[in-house]
Amino acid sequence: MHHAGKQPSFTTSPLFTYTTDLVAVLADGVIVAANPAMIAVVPGLIGQQIDNLIHSEDWEQLFGRLSNVPSGGPIMGRLATRPSVALSWAWFDDGEGHTVISGREMLPREEYDRSATREIVLREKAELETRVAQAEDFLDSLINAMPDFIYVVDRSTAITYCNDEFAKIIGYTRREDVEDRLIDDVLSPDLAAYLKSQVHHVFSTGEPLHVVETLDLPGGRVHADTYKIPLTGSNGEVIALVGSSRDITELIDTRTALAERTADLERINHALREAEIESETALEKERELHHVKNRFLWVVAHEFRTPLTVISLSIDLLDSYFDIMTPDKRQDQLVRMRSQLKRLGALIDEIGYIHRLQTGGFTLRVTPVDLPRFLRAIANETELVRGEAGRVTITSTPAKITAALDETLMQQVFSNLISNALKYSGKLTPVSVRVEVHGSKILVAVEDSGIGISSDELNQVFQPFFRGSETTGIPGTGLGLTIVKQSVEAHGGTIRLDSVVGKGTTVTVELPLVVALDQIVV
Repeated sequence: MHHAGKQPSFTTSPLFTYTTDLVAVLADGVIVAANPAMIAVVPGLIGQQIDNLIHSEDWEQLFGRLSNVPSGGPIMGRLATRPSVALSWAWFDDGEGHTVISGREMLPREEYDRSATREIVLREKAELETRVAQAEDFLDSLINAMPDFIYVVDRSTAITYCNDEFAKIIGYTRREDVEDRLIDDVLSPDLAAYLKSQVHHVFSTGEPLHVVETLDLPGGRVHADTYKIPLTGSNGEVIALVGSSRDITELIDTRTALAERTADLERINHALREAEIESETALEKERELHHVKNRFLWVVAHEFRTPLTVISLSIDLLDSYFDIMTPDKRQDQLVRMRSQLKRLGALIDEIGYIHRLQTGGFTLRVTPVDLPRFLRAIANETELVRGEAGRVTITSTPAKITAALDETLMQQVFSNLISNALKYSGKLTPVSVRVEVHGSKILVAVEDSGIGISSDELNQVFQPFFRGSETTGIPGTGLGLTIVKQSVEAHGGTIRLDSVVGKGTTVTVELPLVVALDQIVV
């Protein structure tokens, strides 16, 4: 060892003597000591300035660090005497006023650069491979933790990857028992054929497939919402298929149960509505019955009382004055009583007709009837009773019309209509009856120019005992139009009433030319 000036204490250690690193000791920029390895490479170094050791191109960088940083490294620097040799330098302050620098010989500069680059590339590659492996492990853990059934199928229909849920749902405990096996080897024939048809579709079209399907699996029937997505290579060709199925069995079962419950509720609501309608209908019938009862009592109180009063008065007169009455006076009282009895009988007959028609206790006795002649006879009789001959005109198109009718009922119908037309119109106003044939129907229209009926009462005129507000002071029971309507309907016909207050009323009866044979009693 060569030295000059004060020597650091550590230069006497074996480590300093035998290390292969190039070590030099500086004091105020001058090399005062060097180990054998350094002297062997750079002879005559002791006593020289440090810039004689380091190549001038590298000295500025190294000197700047040596001047400002007590210890550090490594910094690459070439030897001044051998520029082809690059060393990695480190330094430290020994605490005794010296700076110790240590250089480790490296490859020639070009080889060093290439080696360093290769090291960086290899290191970055290793780091990248580590990160990729970590990402793969993370992705695998993530997919395996998902509740969906996930699998990958290649062109050969081999399942190259699957998660645990897929393996379990098809009857395997480990996914390793499924991966790298053909679909035919791990699934039932029917399920394998079904899945392969979907795989073929995706590979042939290159399009994703979305289906909601029902699968019969070893663990039972499963409803699944399934997506099958194609994976393509760099050339655009489909190389694999990723399948993802979500178990929606609970959702489907819930929906089914909800639909059944909804259907049950709808049935219950329908039954409740039916019951409500029935209740409302019954209530309406009850109200109508109440109204009918009140109107009936009114009729009894008025229509029955008047003839009974007249009869009672005639009886009292005959009883008190019979001996002093002339025969004509006695006869007048008897006529009055017979007239009132006839009136009572007609009222009772009307009530009886309604009862038989409503309870089905009346059978039509149909016979051929010359309708225009039949109507003319009724009109004449009605005019005679009222003492109003010539007010009713009858026209028929054609002149002779033969209809199958129950004469008794039709006598009630047209007597009532013609009588009403005469009763509710002025004595000098005409009443017209038109008879027409339209196809298989007969129309009979009775028209007057009388007091009319208000529009808000038209829908009530066929109810038993109803009398319009315009009829005040005019005798009547309110049963006539009820009998008319039910008698017409018994023949399979219809009746319509059009009226304007102060202008008159038209009642149109429509009857079939022929009545059904099962209604005819021979």
